[in-house]
Amino acid sequence: MPANQKGRIKEYEDTKFLELREYLIHDKGLPDLVQETNRIVEEAKTLSPQFNGIELEGPETKGLQ
Repeated sequence: MPANQKGRIKEYEDTKFLELREYLIHDKGLPDLVQETNRIVEEAKTLSPQFNGIELEGPETKGLQ
């Protein structure tokens, strides 16, 4: 992977980790994990072509519903 793509991924991860940290700090225990995960994946697809092939498994296959 070219260095510039690695840099973009690192920037994206740094931003997302800070955002997720804020969510955790302010979490009220509401069960919206599946929806939030879907939102993050969709946002990642718009930022980097490498995420376009990612499809989430249904939550029922992971025991989330």
